[in-house]
Amino acid sequence: MPICSFSANLRHAQQTLDGLTDALHHQDRATARAMWPAIETGWAWALASAGHPLIDPLISGYTTAILALDLGEALPLPTMLARLHLARQVAQAQGEHNLSWLIWSHLGSLALRNSDWAEALHCHQRAYRVAQDAAQQVESLGNQGVVLHRQGQVLRAMVRYEQTLRRYRDLGDPQGEAQTLRNLGLAALDRGRDRQALRWYQQALHLNRRQGDVLQAGRTLAQIGLAATQLGDMALAIRATTEALVILEQAGDPATLALVQWNLGELFAHQGDFERAAPLLRACVEYEQSTGHPDAEADAVAMARLLHR
Repeated sequence: MPICSFSANLRHAQQTLDGLTDALHHQDRATARAMWPAIETGWAWALASAGHPLIDPLISGYTTAILALDLGEALPLPTMLARLHLARQVAQAQGEHNLSWLIWSHLGSLALRNSDWAEALHCHQRAYRVAQDAAQQVESLGNQGVVLHRQGQVLRAMVRYEQTLRRYRDLGDPQGEAQTLRNLGLAALDRGRDRQALRWYQQALHLNRRQGDVLQAGRTLAQIGLAATQLGDMALAIRATTEALVILEQAGDPATLALVQWNLGELFAHQGDFERAAPLLRACVEYEQSTGHPDAEADAVAMARLLHR
């Protein structure tokens, strides 16, 4: 490639990275998404030129911002994996351990999304080993628990979650502690330990409220509703799920809102209150249909069955 062409590409890639870095600084995903064609081109060119002393810092900058802003989902999975592994090699060669941790963590998330349990666990274990501080280590430990849980190894997952909970408490991180309590609650529900699950969820809710984390409080209330339903406490189930519904409508979390609408609609339907059940169930199914959710058809059938008992 002629020097002038290299220089022009380098200048364009650097300008794009400057804009992306500014978007990262402000957590401005909308601006970053609007820049995606230029970002994708600049990242691809930099990775193709890996090994050049002027290029490797670009690779690190692009990769950090793309992962931190959760961009790149438009890329085919094999392409994204190949690029991340190349970026990881650059980060390792440059001694950029924080970036190595971020890449390993993202690789683990991609593997989990693809139901590749062994690879997901391997990646989060590697992330744990390259972690540079206790906060990164505890996050990686918790991620290992999530993989084991999704794999169906609930007891092993709970061991990881309990280790994670102790470490978050040692760090004084109430947000991490609350999330781990919710994970423990899910695991307890899976094991049929409904009362223990409810206690963990109530602890998580206390932390959510103390931190003023309204969105997480709504999500935790939804889980409290599920645990209460399992325990047969319909009054608590309806009260918690209704409160979750109000919060999530205001917080702008449509995916969780749809689940809560279904749960509350189902509670009303089982009580014979079809007038309140119908609009809630219908709203959930319409959301699933509009987003192409894989359960949309099955839930439409289940809704018809619930409303015509």
